[in-house]
Amino acid sequence: SSRIKVAASILYHIGSNEEKSTNHERVLLSWRASLQIMETGIREALLNLKPGLQRKEACIERCRLSNIISAFLLDFPTLSAIASPNSIADEITFIYKSIRAPKDLELIKLQMDSRTEKSTLRFIGFRSLELLLQTEDSVEGISNQIAIETTMTSLPRLLRQSPPSFIPSEHLSNYELNNQHYSSIIAGCAPSIHRCLTSSVHSIYECLGAILASTLVQDLQRNQKTIFSMSSFMFGLLANYFTVLRQSDFKSVLENIVPSLAKFIGFCREDALKEEDSLLTVEEGLLCAVNRNTARRLLHACTSVILSTCAQLSSQEETPVSTRLVKTLSHLVLQELSATIPIAGKEFMHREKKNILNTVCSDWDECKKYLEGKTSQPGPNTGEDVTLSTPILTALIGHISHLSMKSSVSPSSEFFPPESLAPCRYLNQLLSILHVISQSGLFLKSVRDQSNDWINALLSPKEFPLVTEDQEATIFNTNSLPLRYRLRILRLLRPLILSIEANPDVVRHILELSGAMINIIDSEVSTSSASVTKDAVSLLRYLYAFSGEGSHSWRNCIHQVVED
Repeated sequence: SSRIKVAASILYHIGSNEEKSTNHERVLLSWRASLQIMETGIREALLNLKPGLQRKEACIERCRLSNIISAFLLDFPTLSAIASPNSIADEITFIYKSIRAPKDLELIKLQMDSRTEKSTLRFIGFRSLELLLQTEDSVEGISNQIAIETTMTSLPRLLRQSPPSFIPSEHLSNYELNNQHYSSIIAGCAPSIHRCLTSSVHSIYECLGAILASTLVQDLQRNQKTIFSMSSFMFGLLANYFTVLRQSDFKSVLENIVPSLAKFIGFCREDALKEEDSLLTVEEGLLCAVNRNTARRLLHACTSVILSTCAQLSSQEETPVSTRLVKTLSHLVLQELSATIPIAGKEFMHREKKNILNTVCSDWDECKKYLEGKTSQPGPNTGEDVTLSTPILTALIGHISHLSMKSSVSPSSEFFPPESLAPCRYLNQLLSILHVISQSGLFLKSVRDQSNDWINALLSPKEFPLVTEDQEATIFNTNSLPLRYRLRILRLLRPLILSIEANPDVVRHILELSGAMINIIDSEVSTSSASVTKDAVSLLRYLYAFSGEGSHSWRNCIHQVVED
């Protein structure tokens, strides 16, 4: 009977599933784990047999202890929503192994009572925030933006655990507390307090999402507020989303904020990447510069929230809520990449043209000084000034070539573009999000549904689709990005392209980048072209090596394109 009670406690925490085959597997897992627990407990009781105590009595005491532990575990809520069946079975096995006497269980209960008291005090803080933000019965919540911002500042501290008292104050900065779920600060409390606190946290986040959706975004659409006027509030709101989330939190915490955040990022991008207007007055230019810098900082904060959210969603199981969130976030990243890549390429090319113009002007000044020095020297026989004869022109051409090679832009400037290029910095953040997306099977399913849009955004700009007659324009615009980002995009394309259906146009474009269809075999090929060629060839080799053998595989598609 003790083994049955142990198996019941394990099965209770593992939970049931709609599929009968899955339920059968969970029952078998519980039964096998209970057998291991009972055998280990009986063996340990016999090894530690006290003098004068019979073996039968020791086994009976161990069975009674197992019954007490089983009843103790049944008082807790089920864990099926936050952990896998195997991990739950392993944790319960560890609990049975750790508790060796009824006194150990009594000590655990005393500690849990202390945790319950502390959790009750923390719940009072969460409940106070909830009552301030949410309308309940006839009492309305606060609606003033400054009051809401002041209220939100205490939420991050409530969500994090305080450092232990034994840690010196000079070492607090190195103590990691931000990688814990908010439920870990109330671990061991009563189930009722745990449910109330979780419900209160979810309600607070639903209020924050509703505030962003109903007031701030609508005010921006109506031009009633500017990015600068609401920057302080947005920084305070976004700070609450840098927290660890679980599957049960996604619906309440993220479903309201993600669509509104996507709209807000669009407003920030327009102001952050806006070109400077030279016709403005000094006062207007200063005001625009302040708004632009504020929008860039807000854009950086919003992108960091999206990166954190995608990283947490990437490792979760597929559910209706996570599927909707992944679809929304994938569309947001695709939209931002499509809008940012042409702007970043245009800004970088403008900077490169400016550098080339400065180089030409500098060379011209050097040449004038060189000519003045040559013409001022008297001739060997006549004593007259030397005119622009053939030897002097030859020397001038050689001097110009030497100056051009010496002052040309080095390849390292393409790898590390100037920090003043805001579109390049934003593109770098988007590519970091793309790196997380490319490593997640859940996100790759969403990418597969919009495969053509992703290919057109990453392999060629939106103005020049992949299937076009003007291939030269496509290649030129793709190469307008700094080399650092071109290489990174080619490397991130490996899992993305492998997850979608084989497309001959994609293979042809990669072959063009690798130099198979254009003549780049030249002794004067630049370092950037050679680097892009190497990564394009690596991408083709990756598709060829890791693709299947079917008729619609990338390997077969590469064969057909090469044969054609």
